[in-house]
Amino acid sequence: MEYINIFLPIFLLTGYAAWQDYKTGEIDNWVSIAILIYGILVNAFLYPNRFFTSIWYLYTIGLFFVIAFFITYREVNGEEFSAIGGGDVKLFAALSFFYGQKILVIVFIASILGLIYGLAVGIKEKTYLKTSIRFGPAIFAAVLISHLPIIDQLFPFS
Repeated sequence: MEYINIFLPIFLLTGYAAWQDYKTGEIDNWVSIAILIYGILVNAFLYPNRFFTSIWYLYTIGLFFVIAFFITYREVNGEEFSAIGGGDVKLFAALSFFYGQKILVIVFIASILGLIYGLAVGIKEKTYLKTSIRFGPAIFAAVLISHLPIIDQLFPFS
């Protein structure tokens, strides 16, 4: 039961971020800030041995996605476009502080899910590899999938 209690706020906040991203195409900053603050509190009080490791993953994942954001950024017909949005970058960075090294599994699963969904939508709409999708739902699904028993045994939280 303790396991569910620790992760329930993460599930709810990430689910809200996914719903908001799907509906509006943006993720509010307060969601990422709430996840980050929750991650700081959980790591400081429940898992103090992971605190500095989580800071390292916050920095590296955040830096990786900021670089990915700027590499894929371009302007098309006067409209700004990036393969990954700023809200997704902040959400991944906040989740990386909470999850530590397990964020690598979440990023991998979210990328695979986003690729599959993007290809399916691209084939359906005949836009193929030029399809733009909302990435928040893939992040939420990856967070949920990362807690399946088989994944949890391979990559434990603590």
